Amino acid sequence: MSDTSPRLGLPYIAPSQAQKHVTHNEALHRLDALVHLVLVGIDATNPPASPVAGEAYAIGAEPAGAWAGQAGRLASWDGIGWQFITVREGWRAWDLASGTAHVFAGDTWQAEISGLDNLESVGIGTGADAVNRLAVASDATLLTHAGSGHQLKVNKASSGDTASLLFQTGYDGRAEMGLAGNDAFAVKMRAPGGSWSEMMRMDPAAQAITLATGAGAELQLTQEGLALNMAPGGVEDWRPVYSQGNALGTVSQAGGQVTGALFESANTANGSYVKFADGTLICTLDAFNLAYVDSSTLRGDWVFPHAFASGARILNFVLRRKSGALPVANYRAGICLDDTEGIDAATTGRMTILSNGVFTNNGPLSVRATAIGRWF
Repeated sequence: MSDTSPRLGLPYIAPSQAQKHVTHNEALHRLDALVHLVLVGIDATNPPASPVAGEAYAIGAEPAGAWAGQAGRLASWDGIGWQFITVREGWRAWDLASGTAHVFAGDTWQAEISGLDNLESVGIGTGADAVNRLAVASDATLLTHAGSGHQLKVNKASSGDTASLLFQTGYDGRAEMGLAGNDAFAVKMRAPGGSWSEMMRMDPAAQAITLATGAGAELQLTQEGLALNMAPGGVEDWRPVYSQGNALGTVSQAGGQVTGALFESANTANGSYVKFADGTLICTLDAFNLAYVDSSTLRGDWVFPHAFASGARILNFVLRRKSGALPVANYRAGICLDDTEGIDAATTGRMTILSNGVFTNNGPLSVRATAIGRWF
């Protein structure tokens, strides 16, 4: 039979032992130290200069002085000297320094969890793991209010990380919504064995909502209006759905297809123009002066406020009412519709009035002019 108890190492009194009180008192001292164990410090390496009887310390690595060679053991001061006690797995103690309970596990003193804070994992009806630290197996999970409302938060560290809800069938992903790799809220879908497809995106930077309509087409709603991408797999061929906010703007085209607004208009120093999405262009000028060339000719070159495309164009002008001696009878008007007179007919219209030699150089003649053609 051993001379000490198996758990606390209490010395037994041997039969016919002399001075039995010594052995008995030593056992009482160990019991006094270990029952309701209270530690002045954990991982201590230097003995205190003036210890108090009953104080106990958990010795750390590489202790010095009277504790040298006693790493990992308990040191208990009995009023005369230090007693060293080997710690066993599962012993518990209260640490005065931190005000927390500790348990000895794996050769170290570890703080016990107080309440339910800082749990490593929780499994309810199933097992949790290192990735799914909260796991619940249940027909339903209820998160209700404590007061007037309830907010569920899914937080991520940075914009490039993911904060989302993943829906699975047989632990295989089918749908996901949230912030996946950026700060745009997206909804993605996936068929069994297929790849993920983004079905909806709400982009806070672009202030736009994009819906995938199938076959590569997308419907996009922005502050400017609604647009539909009709080209499968492409994003260059947006065809706008027009509203009051975007019908008037910049008219443009690509390959004969409208890529801008329906109407465009502007006033310039050379007049006004209205540009239509179908290719029609109308330029107008309220007052243009035909200069005196000679007694038979008045002429002026009108640089259009917007250039025409090559092809047919109609140019018309009429005289403005003018007082004075300049005769307006017995004349004929002429215009230049091509480049034969050395002008660029796409950008300039030449207007001429011819008479039988009755014009006098007493000032220009003002006309109103209109040009109609195509801009593409």
